[in-house]
Parts: sequence; structure tokens; C-alpha cells
Amino acid sequence: MTPLSPGDMLADPPPPRLPADHPGVNELFAVLAYGEVAAFYRLTEEARMAPDLRGRISMASMAAAEMAHYEVLHDTLESRGVDVVPAISKYASALDGYHRLTTPSTWLEALVKTYVGDSLAADFYLQIADGLPDQIADVVRAAQSADRKLIAAVTVFDVYEGPGIEPGKKSVALAVTIQPRERTMTDEEIEALAAKIVSEVGKRTGGVLRA
Repeated sequence: MTPLSPGDMLADPPPPRLPADHPGVNELFAVLAYGEVAAFYRLTEEARMAPDLRGRISMASMAAAEMAHYEVLHDTLESRGVDVVPAISKYASALDGYHRLTTPSTWLEALVKTYVGDSLAADFYLQIADGLPDQIADVVRAAQSADRKLIAAVTVFDVYEGPGIEPGKKSVALAVTIQPRERTMTDEEIEALAAKIVSEVGKRTGGVLRA
């Protein structure tokens, strides 16, 4: 028998993977599915806070994406012989309660919740996916797919109204923490992500980057 090298002995064992027919997989899909339905209603309600039509349309587009994710999970549950509505209904109280307790009072709070809160949830489920069979993990990742998984936090650290700012306008300073998981991002990738963030803020709020 070949002796193990020190490197082999210190190497972490591969994470255990649940079998694809484990009952917990259906429960995971069910809570994800209701989460998508709850997110759809939340986004449509918070779209009313948008300062203009551009922001409302942007939120509506995100809500539509949530329902597309729900359809993926719905079809997967049905293919596994699950009665979908009863299966997801048992998670309604917990998820609806979370959204009720974190209801934003302003458009900026709605944006922070969308990007930070949803990103934390997505990170949690993506971590779970690493211990699932590939065909199951692919469904979870498809339902959580978004560039916002690179954003770890968004903080509003200054709001200014006064000389140098147009009447009726505000200068809002945001700090965005980027936390890639797979590898260090290149300067070009960081610049592209920053440009995308500025573009998304412009689409949703009508804001522009100050010179």
C-alpha cells in the first residue's frame, strides 16, 4: 500500500452530498419557490416608492424575473411528484413575517433591501448547493442567479442637500462592498461592475454620478 503524504493527510475531505431523492431536497425547493412568490409581491409593492416611471419599470422587471425562477422550481417539484401549492404554503408565515418586519419606508431603503437582503439569502442557498448532487444544485443556482451575489454590502453614508445641489435633488453617497467568492477580480472586471452599479442606480432612481 502506498503511504499517504503529509499533504494528503491534511487535505480536507470532500463535502458530503445528499442523494437526489432525499426528502430534504423537496423542502429546499419548496422554501425557495415560496421565496420567489413573496419576492414578486414585495417588488411590485415597493415599486410604488420609485420616484419615476423608470424605477417602477425596473422593479417590475425584477419581479418578473422572480416569477421566472418560481416556474423553474414549480416544474422541478411537479416532476418529483410534489403537490406544489400545499408544499410551499407551510413556509408562507415565516417568509411573509420577515418581509413584514423589514418593510422599507423609503425608496433608498427598498434598494438596499433588494441588493443586500436578497444577496445574503442567495449566498446562503448557494452554499447549500455545494453539498447537493449536481442536477439538484443546478436548479438552486438557476433560481438564485444574479450578478448581485458579488455585492456583500451597500451602505448609505451621507445625504446632502444645499449649495451646489439642484433644488429638489439630493446628493447620496453609497459605499459598496464587493466580495467575489471564486477568485480575485481583475481591475477591468471591477470597473465593469462599478459601471453596472452606476447604470442600475440610474435606471431605478434617475440619479447620476456627480463629477
